[in-house]
Amino acid sequence: GDAALARALRTGRSVGRSQVAYEIDGETCRVMPVIGGDDVLGSIALFHRAVLDEMAVRTFERTSSVIGIVLLSQERKEATRNRGVSTLLRSLVAPRQDEAATLVDRAERHGIDLSKPLSLLVVDMERPGAGYALRRLRALTPLANTLVDEVDGSLVVLCPATSACDVRQAVVGVIRREMRAVHRGVLSRPVAGPAEVPALYATLRRALSVLGRIGVDGLVVEQDELALYSTLFETHDRTSLAHFLDATIGPLLAHDAKRGSALASTLLHYLDGQRNAKATAGRLSIHVNTMRQRLATIESLIGPWTEATRGLELHIALRLWSLRASSD
Repeated sequence: GDAALARALRTGRSVGRSQVAYEIDGETCRVMPVIGGDDVLGSIALFHRAVLDEMAVRTFERTSSVIGIVLLSQERKEATRNRGVSTLLRSLVAPRQDEAATLVDRAERHGIDLSKPLSLLVVDMERPGAGYALRRLRALTPLANTLVDEVDGSLVVLCPATSACDVRQAVVGVIRREMRAVHRGVLSRPVAGPAEVPALYATLRRALSVLGRIGVDGLVVEQDELALYSTLFETHDRTSLAHFLDATIGPLLAHDAKRGSALASTLLHYLDGQRNAKATAGRLSIHVNTMRQRLATIESLIGPWTEATRGLELHIALRLWSLRASSD
Protein backbone atom coordinates (compact mmCIF):
# COMPACT_ATOMS: atom_id res chain seq x y z
CA GLY A 1 0.00 0.00 0.00
CA ASP A 2 0.93 3.69 0.17
CA ALA A 3 2.52 3.30 3.60
CA ALA A 4 4.76 0.48 2.39
CA LEU A 5 5.83 2.53 -0.64
CA ALA A 6 6.63 5.53 1.56
CA ARG A 7 8.73 3.41 3.96
CA ALA A 8 10.64 1.79 1.12
CA LEU A 9 11.39 5.14 -0.50
CA ARG A 10 12.60 6.63 2.79
CA THR A 11 14.92 3.66 3.30
CA GLY A 12 16.07 3.82 -0.32
CA ARG A 13 17.01 7.45 0.01
CA SER A 14 18.83 6.77 3.27
CA VAL A 15 20.97 3.89 1.98
CA GLY A 16 21.15 4.94 -1.68
CA ARG A 17 19.79 1.64 -2.99
CA SER A 18 16.44 0.41 -4.32
CA GLN A 19 14.09 -1.37 -1.91
CA VAL A 20 11.32 -3.93 -2.14
CA ALA A 21 8.11 -2.20 -1.12
CA TYR A 22 5.80 -5.21 -1.11
CA GLU A 23 4.98 -8.56 -2.71
CA ILE A 24 1.44 -9.55 -3.74
CA ASP A 25 0.41 -12.77 -5.49
CA GLY A 26 3.95 -13.50 -6.57
CA GLU A 27 4.56 -10.01 -7.97
CA THR A 28 7.24 -7.84 -6.39
CA CYS A 29 7.26 -4.03 -6.36
CA ARG A 30 10.77 -2.56 -6.12
CA VAL A 31 11.12 1.23 -5.80
CA MET A 32 13.93 3.74 -6.06
CA PRO A 33 13.82 7.48 -5.30
CA VAL A 34 14.90 9.80 -8.11
CA ILE A 35 17.42 12.26 -6.68
CA GLY A 36 18.52 15.52 -8.27
CA GLY A 37 21.11 17.48 -6.30
CA ASP A 38 19.84 17.42 -2.71
CA ASP A 39 16.17 17.05 -3.62
CA VAL A 40 13.89 14.13 -4.30
CA LEU A 41 12.42 14.76 -7.75
CA GLY A 42 10.21 11.67 -7.84
CA SER A 43 10.49 7.91 -7.80
CA ILE A 44 10.39 4.93 -10.13
CA ALA A 45 8.86 1.50 -9.54
CA LEU A 46 9.58 -1.86 -11.12
CA PHE A 47 7.02 -4.69 -10.93
CA HIS A 48 8.42 -8.17 -11.60
CA ARG A 49 7.68 -11.84 -10.92
CA ALA A 50 11.06 -13.43 -11.46
CA VAL A 51 13.86 -12.90 -8.95
CA LEU A 52 16.19 -10.09 -10.08
CA ASP A 53 19.94 -10.73 -10.06
CA GLU A 54 22.36 -8.06 -8.84
CA MET A 55 23.07 -6.84 -12.38
CA ALA A 56 19.35 -6.21 -13.03
CA VAL A 57 18.98 -4.39 -9.70
CA ARG A 58 22.00 -2.17 -10.47
CA THR A 59 20.66 -1.41 -13.95
CA PHE A 60 17.35 -0.35 -12.40
CA GLU A 61 19.16 1.90 -9.92
CA ARG A 62 21.34 3.46 -12.62
CA THR A 63 18.15 4.23 -14.55
CA SER A 64 17.01 6.27 -11.55
CA SER A 65 20.29 8.23 -11.63
CA VAL A 66 19.91 9.01 -15.34
CA ILE A 67 16.31 10.15 -14.84
CA GLY A 68 17.44 12.36 -11.95
CA ILE A 69 20.11 14.03 -14.10
CA VAL A 70 17.59 14.72 -16.88
CA LEU A 71 14.93 16.07 -14.50
CA LEU A 72 17.44 18.25 -12.66
CA SER A 73 18.66 19.66 -15.95
CA GLN A 74 15.09 20.44 -16.99
CA GLU A 75 14.33 21.98 -13.60
CA ARG A 76 17.39 24.23 -13.76
CA LYS A 77 16.60 25.20 -17.33
CA GLU A 78 13.03 26.10 -16.32
CA ALA A 79 14.27 28.05 -13.29
CA THR A 80 16.65 30.03 -15.52
CA ARG A 81 13.82 30.73 -17.96
CA ASN A 82 11.52 31.86 -15.14
CA ARG A 83 14.17 34.22 -13.80
CA GLY A 84 14.52 35.65 -17.28
CA VAL A 85 10.76 36.12 -17.59
CA SER A 86 10.60 37.77 -14.17
CA THR A 87 13.42 40.19 -14.97
CA LEU A 88 11.97 41.06 -18.38
CA LEU A 89 8.42 41.60 -17.14
CA ARG A 90 9.56 43.82 -14.28
CA SER A 91 11.64 45.83 -16.71
CA LEU A 92 8.68 46.27 -19.05
CA VAL A 93 6.29 47.56 -16.35
CA ALA A 94 8.92 49.74 -14.61
CA PRO A 95 8.79 53.52 -15.15
CA ARG A 96 12.39 53.42 -16.34
CA GLN A 97 12.67 50.64 -18.88
CA ASP A 98 15.84 49.15 -20.29
CA GLU A 99 16.84 50.18 -23.80
CA ALA A 100 14.22 49.27 -26.40
CA ALA A 101 16.58 47.11 -28.47
CA THR A 102 17.54 45.12 -25.39
CA LEU A 103 13.90 44.56 -24.46
CA VAL A 104 13.03 43.45 -27.99
CA ASP A 105 15.90 40.98 -28.09
CA ARG A 106 15.09 39.48 -24.66
CA ALA A 107 11.38 39.29 -25.46
CA GLU A 108 12.03 37.39 -28.69
CA ARG A 109 13.76 34.65 -26.70
CA HIS A 110 10.49 34.12 -24.85
CA GLY A 111 8.30 34.19 -27.96
CA ILE A 112 7.03 37.76 -27.52
CA ASP A 113 7.05 40.14 -30.49
CA LEU A 114 7.07 43.63 -28.98
CA SER A 115 6.41 45.22 -32.37
CA LYS A 116 2.83 43.90 -32.33
CA PRO A 117 -0.07 45.11 -30.12
CA LEU A 118 0.17 43.93 -26.51
CA SER A 119 -2.31 43.42 -23.69
CA LEU A 120 -1.66 43.45 -19.96
CA LEU A 121 -3.64 41.52 -17.34
CA VAL A 122 -3.31 42.27 -13.61
CA VAL A 123 -5.12 40.17 -11.00
CA ASP A 124 -5.26 40.62 -7.23
CA MET A 125 -6.34 37.71 -5.07
CA GLU A 126 -6.60 36.64 -1.47
CA ARG A 127 -4.91 33.54 -0.06
CA PRO A 128 -3.24 31.41 -1.19
CA GLY A 129 -2.17 34.38 -3.29
CA ALA A 130 -0.51 35.30 -6.56
CA GLY A 131 2.64 33.23 -5.99
CA TYR A 132 0.62 30.04 -5.66
CA ALA A 133 -1.48 30.96 -8.70
CA LEU A 134 1.73 31.50 -10.68
CA ARG A 135 3.04 28.05 -9.80
CA ARG A 136 -0.26 26.38 -10.67
CA LEU A 137 -0.42 28.23 -13.99
CA ARG A 138 3.08 27.12 -14.91
CA ALA A 139 2.32 23.53 -13.95
CA LEU A 140 -1.19 23.15 -15.35
CA THR A 141 -1.72 25.72 -18.09
CA PRO A 142 1.56 26.90 -19.58
CA LEU A 143 0.80 30.04 -21.59
CA ALA A 144 2.70 30.15 -24.86
CA ASN A 145 4.30 33.40 -26.03
CA THR A 146 3.30 35.05 -22.74
CA LEU A 147 5.15 36.61 -19.81
CA VAL A 148 3.69 35.70 -16.40
CA ASP A 149 4.99 36.54 -12.95
CA GLU A 150 4.10 37.90 -9.53
CA VAL A 151 4.75 41.65 -9.43
CA ASP A 152 3.94 43.87 -6.44
CA GLY A 153 1.86 41.06 -4.94
CA SER A 154 -0.34 40.65 -8.02
CA LEU A 155 -0.38 38.17 -10.88
CA VAL A 156 0.78 40.06 -13.98
CA VAL A 157 0.52 38.72 -17.54
CA LEU A 158 1.79 40.36 -20.73
CA CYS A 159 0.62 38.74 -23.96
CA PRO A 160 -0.11 39.46 -27.61
CA ALA A 161 -3.39 41.37 -27.87
CA THR A 162 -4.74 38.71 -30.23
CA SER A 163 -4.60 36.05 -27.48
CA ALA A 164 -5.73 38.25 -24.56
CA CYS A 165 -9.20 36.68 -24.24
CA ASP A 166 -7.80 33.14 -24.21
CA VAL A 167 -5.18 34.13 -21.64
CA ARG A 168 -7.81 35.71 -19.40
CA GLN A 169 -9.94 32.56 -19.62
CA ALA A 170 -6.98 30.32 -18.74
CA VAL A 171 -5.93 32.46 -15.77
CA VAL A 172 -9.44 32.75 -14.36
CA GLY A 173 -9.97 29.02 -14.85
CA VAL A 174 -6.92 28.14 -12.73
CA ILE A 175 -7.87 30.64 -10.00
CA ARG A 176 -11.42 29.31 -9.76
CA ARG A 177 -10.65 25.59 -10.08
CA GLU A 178 -7.41 25.30 -8.16
CA MET A 179 -7.65 28.08 -5.60
CA ARG A 180 -11.27 29.16 -5.14
CA ALA A 181 -9.79 32.47 -4.02
CA VAL A 182 -11.48 35.85 -3.87
CA HIS A 183 -10.01 37.75 -6.79
CA ARG A 184 -10.46 40.78 -9.00
CA GLY A 185 -8.60 41.75 -12.14
CA VAL A 186 -8.40 44.10 -15.09
CA LEU A 187 -7.53 43.26 -18.71
CA SER A 188 -6.10 46.20 -20.62
CA ARG A 189 -7.00 47.53 -24.01
CA PRO A 190 -4.28 46.80 -26.61
CA VAL A 191 -1.26 49.10 -26.71
CA ALA A 192 1.05 49.62 -29.66
CA GLY A 193 4.38 48.79 -28.02
CA PRO A 194 6.51 48.44 -24.88
CA ALA A 195 6.92 52.18 -24.33
CA GLU A 196 3.23 52.35 -23.34
CA VAL A 197 3.37 49.46 -20.87
CA PRO A 198 4.60 51.32 -17.71
CA ALA A 199 1.78 53.87 -17.85
CA LEU A 200 -0.68 51.10 -18.67
CA TYR A 201 0.46 49.07 -15.66
CA ALA A 202 0.03 52.07 -13.35
CA THR A 203 -3.47 52.64 -14.76
CA LEU A 204 -4.48 49.01 -14.18
CA ARG A 205 -3.23 49.11 -10.60
CA ARG A 206 -5.42 52.18 -9.95
CA ALA A 207 -8.32 50.38 -11.61
CA LEU A 208 -7.85 47.43 -9.25
CA SER A 209 -8.16 49.81 -6.31
CA VAL A 210 -11.40 51.13 -7.78
CA LEU A 211 -12.76 47.59 -8.13
CA GLY A 212 -12.02 47.03 -4.45
CA ARG A 213 -13.72 50.28 -3.47
CA ILE A 214 -16.90 49.55 -5.39
CA GLY A 215 -17.06 46.03 -3.98
CA VAL A 216 -16.43 43.94 -7.10
CA ASP A 217 -15.03 40.44 -6.48
CA GLY A 218 -14.70 37.31 -8.60
CA LEU A 219 -14.44 39.15 -11.93
CA VAL A 220 -11.74 40.10 -14.41
CA VAL A 221 -13.15 43.10 -16.26
CA GLU A 222 -11.90 44.99 -19.29
CA GLN A 223 -10.16 48.30 -18.85
CA ASP A 224 -12.67 50.20 -20.97
CA GLU A 225 -15.46 48.95 -18.73
CA LEU A 226 -13.82 50.66 -15.77
CA ALA A 227 -12.78 53.95 -17.36
CA LEU A 228 -15.77 55.92 -16.09
CA TYR A 229 -15.67 54.41 -12.60
CA SER A 230 -11.94 55.08 -12.30
CA THR A 231 -12.55 58.74 -13.05
CA LEU A 232 -15.45 59.09 -10.61
CA PHE A 233 -14.64 56.76 -7.74
CA GLU A 234 -10.88 56.61 -7.20
CA THR A 235 -11.21 58.65 -4.00
CA HIS A 236 -14.46 57.15 -2.66
CA ASP A 237 -14.92 54.31 -0.21
CA ARG A 238 -17.63 51.65 -0.21
CA THR A 239 -19.80 53.53 2.28
CA SER A 240 -19.96 56.69 0.17
CA LEU A 241 -20.66 54.61 -2.94
CA ALA A 242 -23.51 52.84 -1.14
CA HIS A 243 -24.95 56.26 -0.26
CA PHE A 244 -24.64 57.30 -3.91
CA LEU A 245 -26.55 54.23 -5.11
CA ASP A 246 -29.21 54.62 -2.45
CA ALA A 247 -29.74 58.30 -3.29
CA THR A 248 -30.06 57.69 -7.03
CA ILE A 249 -31.68 54.28 -7.55
CA GLY A 250 -32.52 53.15 -4.02
CA PRO A 251 -36.32 53.28 -4.56
CA LEU A 252 -36.01 51.13 -7.70
CA LEU A 253 -33.88 48.52 -5.95
CA ALA A 254 -36.24 48.45 -2.96
CA HIS A 255 -39.26 48.02 -5.25
CA ASP A 256 -37.55 45.21 -7.18
CA ALA A 257 -36.58 43.44 -3.95
CA LYS A 258 -40.09 43.71 -2.52
CA ARG A 259 -42.14 42.99 -5.65
CA GLY A 260 -39.78 40.77 -7.61
CA SER A 261 -39.89 43.27 -10.47
CA ALA A 262 -37.04 44.28 -12.76
CA LEU A 263 -37.29 48.05 -12.91
CA ALA A 264 -33.59 48.72 -12.37
CA SER A 265 -32.48 46.38 -15.17
CA THR A 266 -35.27 47.69 -17.42
CA LEU A 267 -34.08 51.27 -17.00
CA LEU A 268 -30.46 50.23 -17.58
CA HIS A 269 -31.42 48.49 -20.85
CA TYR A 270 -33.46 51.53 -21.85
CA LEU A 271 -30.57 53.94 -21.24
CA ASP A 272 -28.08 51.60 -22.91
CA GLY A 273 -30.47 51.41 -25.87
CA GLN A 274 -30.46 55.18 -26.44
CA ARG A 275 -33.90 55.56 -24.81
CA ASN A 276 -35.74 53.68 -27.53
CA ALA A 277 -38.76 52.07 -25.86
CA LYS A 278 -39.71 49.80 -28.77
CA ALA A 279 -36.18 48.47 -29.30
CA THR A 280 -35.68 47.93 -25.55
CA ALA A 281 -39.01 46.07 -25.29
CA GLY A 282 -37.82 43.79 -28.08
CA ARG A 283 -34.54 43.05 -26.32
CA LEU A 284 -36.41 42.30 -23.09
CA SER A 285 -39.06 40.23 -24.91
CA ILE A 286 -41.92 42.30 -23.51
CA HIS A 287 -44.71 44.29 -25.17
CA VAL A 288 -43.98 47.95 -25.81
CA ASN A 289 -47.00 48.90 -23.65
CA THR A 290 -45.48 46.92 -20.78
CA MET A 291 -42.26 48.84 -21.35
CA ARG A 292 -44.09 52.17 -21.15
CA GLN A 293 -45.86 51.06 -17.97
CA ARG A 294 -42.54 50.21 -16.38
CA LEU A 295 -41.10 53.61 -17.34
CA ALA A 296 -44.14 55.28 -15.76
CA THR A 297 -43.66 53.27 -12.57
CA ILE A 298 -39.97 54.21 -12.54
CA GLU A 299 -40.85 57.92 -12.76
CA SER A 300 -43.37 57.56 -9.95
CA LEU A 301 -40.65 56.09 -7.73
CA ILE A 302 -37.68 58.36 -8.47
CA GLY A 303 -39.31 61.44 -10.01
CA PRO A 304 -38.54 63.05 -13.38
CA TRP A 305 -35.28 61.72 -14.79
CA THR A 306 -35.27 62.54 -18.50
CA GLU A 307 -33.18 65.71 -18.10
CA ALA A 308 -29.61 65.07 -19.36
CA THR A 309 -27.69 65.52 -16.09
CA ARG A 310 -30.16 63.47 -14.06
CA GLY A 311 -30.20 60.78 -16.75
CA LEU A 312 -26.40 60.56 -16.75
CA GLU A 313 -26.31 60.22 -12.96
CA LEU A 314 -28.88 57.41 -13.11
CA HIS A 315 -27.02 55.66 -15.92
CA ILE A 316 -23.77 55.71 -13.94
CA ALA A 317 -25.52 54.41 -10.82
CA LEU A 318 -27.24 51.61 -12.75
CA ARG A 319 -24.02 50.52 -14.44
CA LEU A 320 -22.23 50.49 -11.10
CA TRP A 321 -25.09 48.46 -9.57
CA SER A 322 -24.97 46.02 -12.51
CA LEU A 323 -21.21 45.57 -12.22
CA ARG A 324 -21.44 44.88 -8.49
CA ALA A 325 -24.36 42.50 -8.99
CA SER A 326 -22.35 40.54 -11.58
CA SER A 327 -19.65 39.85 -8.99
CA ASP A 328 -22.05 38.45 -6.36
